[in-house]
Amino acid sequence: MLIKDSITTIVPVLLQHDRLYALNETLSRIPSGNNIVIVDSGDPDLLPLIDQSNVKKLIYREQNLGQWETRREGLAHVDTEYVHFLDAD
Repeated sequence: MLIKDSITTIVPVLLQHDRLYALNETLSRIPSGNNIVIVDSGDPDLLPLIDQSNVKKLIYREQNLGQWETRREGLAHVDTEYVHFLDAD
């Protein structure tokens, strides 16, 4: 059995208005107390609308570097033994 302090969920997202609801819905389904890192390279005006009640770190990048660079950016902020990636939608 994994202890929640040993796993981080990285959510790479290119946030746009039509994806905000799906992102917040996804975040609401993750039990509280988990390590969540969101890496966003979308619309910066939407950042305050993200449900951050369960988010350990929110990273914003002005330039969209693609899915793999976004994941690597998230990995740079992980200090747990296990990591998994979760699509925002």
